[in-house]
Amino acid sequence: MNFHNKSSMNDIAMFVGAALRHPVPPCNGTGVISTIHVDQYKTKFNDIRIYCTLAHHDLVKESWVALGHDGEPTPDFKQFSLERDAIHYRRCHLTMFSLLNDEDIVAALKAPACYSELLCTSASDLNVVLNHAIQMSTLYPSQMEHYYTRWSVNNPSDLKSLLYRLSGFKEYRK
Repeated sequence: MNFHNKSSMNDIAMFVGAALRHPVPPCNGTGVISTIHVDQYKTKFNDIRIYCTLAHHDLVKESWVALGHDGEPTPDFKQFSLERDAIHYRRCHLTMFSLLNDEDIVAALKAPACYSELLCTSASDLNVVLNHAIQMSTLYPSQMEHYYTRWSVNNPSDLKSLLYRLSGFKEYRK
């Protein structure tokens, strides 16, 4: 199957974008499946771009209130939402990868992904991504700070451990 036309690429962006935030049908429960906010999906420079935010503040708060709580969500609930969203984000993308029988189109979806660290298919691939980021942080210190802030961790070992767990890889050993 050849997906190398802009219309098909837009369709892929639409399906993944919708999957990230689809509501649960009444027969399967209630509510939404994630607190991922999809800002935009499109094709750009022959890539599929899905701009989104995991554990979006407003959606996390809506979820918190829907559970009967008042005020701001607790830090634990925010982290729970982030991790649940990360697993869902990964599942949506990997499912689409498996449906696409074309390495080029998978790369066009994977390479520009907002959370590409979640899309590694093996622990060794994740190590390459993180080791590159660590190496780049010697030139650009904000490189690792971005990951630390995003994932609420303080060091490379905790980051690797969390991403291993979220990706379903065998436990990372420090």
